[in-house]
Amino acid sequence: MTGTGAYEEFGRALAGAGDVDGDGVPDAAAGAPQTLAGGTGWVRALSGVDGATLWTVTGTGAYEEFGRALAGAGDVDGDGDPDLAVGSAQAGVGLRAGSVRVYDGTTGAHVLSLHGGVPGDQVGWSVAGVGDLDFDGRAEIATGLPYADSHGADAGRVLVFGDTSPDLLGPIPGLAGSINTLHVSEVPAGAKVVFLYGTTAGLAGSPLCAGVFAGMADPVVAGHAFADGNGYAFLNVSVPGGAAGRTFLVQAFVPSTCQVSNLVVAAF
Repeated sequence: MTGTGAYEEFGRALAGAGDVDGDGVPDAAAGAPQTLAGGTGWVRALSGVDGATLWTVTGTGAYEEFGRALAGAGDVDGDGDPDLAVGSAQAGVGLRAGSVRVYDGTTGAHVLSLHGGVPGDQVGWSVAGVGDLDFDGRAEIATGLPYADSHGADAGRVLVFGDTSPDLLGPIPGLAGSINTLHVSEVPAGAKVVFLYGTTAGLAGSPLCAGVFAGMADPVVAGHAFADGNGYAFLNVSVPGGAAGRTFLVQAFVPSTCQVSNLVVAAF
């Protein structure tokens, strides 16, 4: 097994991937982050039997070092098969905010992403599968941010995330002409949550996350909040009296993970 060109650095990261092809033999993954070549980087899943390439995924931007960190992630998407986590610590249009992307171990299809929101934090510097910590039947992933400054210059931070969708409740008390609270849970600590509302069912694409859609055709941003250490975020919204007798659709969106919550139908 070798790289395909100069400066690819194939093998910079290696990980046991589990039995992704179902032949009873554990498989592996290898990264080629192309640190010096300026390429997007790529990762191969490799057969444990003969080293044959099972699938290949590539990064999305120059110098992001896609594949510098790898980890067998366990079953993140709940399909019964192991998945793979890939770190790109330099991702973020030159800002080094970083990202972690999770891929289906069997097909290489994208499952989930965590995108850094702070320049220089370098989300994805290291990644690890940590098992099913919340007993929901799906594995979680940990990633190191060695240059995060939230507790001092380069104090560092570790984030744990998974494929659990955010859970939205509200508006509470559901009355026009008063303050109503939107409450979302199952969000990564510190993550920004954008609250949307609309009146027409349908699909509207996200400008930040390709292939991610809101459950309404005419989403309007009601406001945003940041999740606390327990993964909860709250937004108080003033609902005018003129909303009485009308029905709205409400949803929460987490840009850093490209996740959307359940769709709430709110009748005032």
